[in-house]
Amino acid sequence: MPSLPFMSIHVSDHLAETCHLKPEQLGAYWRVLLNYWQTGKPVLETRIQGITGLNDDDFTVALPMLKEYFSIDKHGFWHHEIMEKNLSKTRRKVAQSSAAGKASAKKRASSTGPVVVGLVNGR
Repeated sequence: MPSLPFMSIHVSDHLAETCHLKPEQLGAYWRVLLNYWQTGKPVLETRIQGITGLNDDDFTVALPMLKEYFSIDKHGFWHHEIMEKNLSKTRRKVAQSSAAGKASAKKRASSTGPVVVGLVNGR
């Protein structure tokens, strides 16, 4: 599935949940979240370090912090509860907008508008 057109964020909730993080930890967390959003699915554990861009030492320090925000299933996929809710909500909105657009286009295509006979603007 292609990347969704927008991602909502509740700034006050995000700040409250992450204010204790060091800048590099926050950046790592956001990179994982953005990858999750772009792909529309949980992230495989073996890809986490590459996504964060952290070197081995920094990743070792950041890993316990990252695990606080995700649940990891038996197949090694990192799930984020809020991200899953936001993905579902946005997918519904995109599907509704798409359906409305298609219905509108169909209606326009099937309607017979006024037929213009003769010259336009008196020319």
